[in-house]
Amino acid sequence: MSDPDNPLTKAGELLPEAPVADPSKLPPVQPWGVGLTLVFSLCIFAGAILVQVLVVVLFAIASQMRGVSLSPEAMATDGLVLALATCGSAPVAVLMSLLFVHIRRGCTIQDYLGLSWPEPRLFRYSCLAILVLILMSDGLTALLGRPIVAEFMTQIYNTARFAPMLWMALIVAAPLSEEFLFRGFLYQGLSQSPIGPPGAIVTGSLLWAAIHTQYDLYGMLSIFVSGLVLGYARWKTGSLYPPIVMHALMNVIATVEVIGQSYFLR
Repeated sequence: MSDPDNPLTKAGELLPEAPVADPSKLPPVQPWGVGLTLVFSLCIFAGAILVQVLVVVLFAIASQMRGVSLSPEAMATDGLVLALATCGSAPVAVLMSLLFVHIRRGCTIQDYLGLSWPEPRLFRYSCLAILVLILMSDGLTALLGRPIVAEFMTQIYNTARFAPMLWMALIVAAPLSEEFLFRGFLYQGLSQSPIGPPGAIVTGSLLWAAIHTQYDLYGMLSIFVSGLVLGYARWKTGSLYPPIVMHALMNVIATVEVIGQSYFLR
């Protein structure tokens, strides 16, 4: 039997255990308001575009010095230029997102951007959902008689010159920068506004599709639908990691399709 006069017994048996906090009852993240969220999101996007323009200008100057003249149209679909611009601008977009969260008092970067791993089950379902969406999208595209591989993707792959750099841009840099902005910073600010998570998902998907002007209307519509799935995963898992991985999976499959088409058309 335990000794009631023993202080260790009192601490271990007689004193009640400290209550464990219920995550559902913790105070929610208090993000920037809608106005500042949109302004800061625009700043993040502008910063990334500025770096991309700088990379393009430097590439054009370097090409001129080598006696190679590239037209603006050719550079717009040049795979190496795209890869360098994307890899150069991605750190800027990510760091600016982190900065604007850091200066918001009372919020942690982890909570604000959802930088915590979700339940493994939810993570698996998210990846499965994007694979099903890709299968359905490719099937619909084929039924409509449209090319599964967009012409833009074929052009940048054929002009990549250094394929690993293009893979890095498509599979790592683009998913990180775009998800940090659209499903990270922008989503958090809009989801706690009157439009709520559904409105934040739709708004983010529209803006995400709108920046992909290299595709036709059908391609942008496909990107919008993909954004809805990514946004839903962000909402239901409470984590930014599933959308990042799902985005990377989309680009991996798109790259494999381009490689497959190039191989069979030799």
